Amino acid sequence: MKWDDEVKTSKTISNYQQHIFDILIKEHPEYLRSDVVADILFLERIEQALHIYLEYPDPFEFERDPAEAVLKSLPSEIIKNSAAVEFIQYYQDARNQLEHERFLKETADDNCESANNRANAKAELGRIDEALEDYNQACHENPKSPLPHKITPFFGRARLYLEIGQGLDALKNAEHIFDLLSESSYVDTFEYLSLAELFLQCNVPEKSVICLKHLLDFLTDMLPFTVINSDGSLEYEKDGFHMSTSDSHLTEIISLVKDIEKSLGQNTHLIRLLETVKNDIALWRAKTGI
Repeated sequence: MKWDDEVKTSKTISNYQQHIFDILIKEHPEYLRSDVVADILFLERIEQALHIYLEYPDPFEFERDPAEAVLKSLPSEIIKNSAAVEFIQYYQDARNQLEHERFLKETADDNCESANNRANAKAELGRIDEALEDYNQACHENPKSPLPHKITPFFGRARLYLEIGQGLDALKNAEHIFDLLSESSYVDTFEYLSLAELFLQCNVPEKSVICLKHLLDFLTDMLPFTVINSDGSLEYEKDGFHMSTSDSHLTEIISLVKDIEKSLGQNTHLIRLLETVKNDIALWRAKTGI
């Protein structure tokens, strides 16, 4: 009996593993051959090893490719050849797909935040129309939510529009995020950076520069209230407002400035504005020492 036939008729495979196997046999039947894996235990051992790797990661192994890490933990006698690594990668993909599907069912009637998370999951599965429906739901529910929760689905919807080539719709979402941020006293390094990157992806570099200018103005104003931690991270606190950032954000800002410079052409106004941003970055670095 072939290994894949043996799995199909096995009494030891759980329903969860059977669902994973159904995905594999449909999408990658070429890997379910007796010369790839030795016996029926292979599927169960992969699941056990993946669970341990994902739930209790060894810090020294965390950067390793999961398939390689799992393969390393399996007994050599159940491995037949190098194709086993690819099989484990596909197994993990099928496992992730099943978890996404489970999540979608569990949150089908939930609130705005769940609708956004559900949209993210559907987008990963390539179910674009369904993802857009959930983003639409998330964008229009709970208008009184705190700003970070309110703008998150607009970011997700904009990125999905870019992915499917609808740049104008993506830009509308970016503009809406910009308006929400402009109307609020809320400032977050990550949000303004993300919005600046989004505008650049929408081919509107002037708005990217403006976002960075807003961000650098805020960071400069907060210098008297800035605490530099021993690990190099920064914390800002004033009138109950608290925010933290790190040198990685600075690296992202500098990288984005370079990308914007490439797209400005001969626009002297934006070139001058970007120069003020670069000067603000230099001042901020001099004051903070990062």
